Amino acid sequence: MNLRGLVTVNRSWKINDVGLLIVRVLVSASLFAHHGWEKISGFSHMAQHFMDPLHIGPVPSLAFAAFADGICTLLVMLGVATRAASFFILVNLVVVYFIVHNALGLAFLNMAPPAGMPAMPGGPGGPGAGPMPGGGGDHLEQVERAVYILLTLVGGGAFSVDRKLGGE
Repeated sequence: MNLRGLVTVNRSWKINDVGLLIVRVLVSASLFAHHGWEKISGFSHMAQHFMDPLHIGPVPSLAFAAFADGICTLLVMLGVATRAASFFILVNLVVVYFIVHNALGLAFLNMAPPAGMPAMPGGPGGPGAGPMPGGGGDHLEQVERAVYILLTLVGGGAFSVDRKLGGE
């Protein structure tokens, strides 16, 4: 294989679309398992103490997070409206990164948890109050942001419902 073969985009499904399928399914399944399912199944319980990073109220903020982490991750796994669903997930991940985890250290964006919400270690209102753990999230969240940027830009690939319906 020559150097040009290493830098040329492969337009066949053989490698690119298999890679997109694997990344799309694994990352979305992980996000759904770690955050989506708990928001959907425990919505009424979480609504009592959910943070309001968007300043639209705790219940609408939770509804958006549940939609992104729950519904949109399932859509991405199937490859349905992949670009739009990935965009909503990405918006949610960016809100978490910049506002909830306070990645830039902007204290006015870092809100104390509502009354009754258990404090996260190192999080606002908890021991060593300050940014949420990781000061911008953990490495998995960084990978998730990168994957959803990619999927927002390129879509779900050949192995998606979008492609089968001709929408991509």
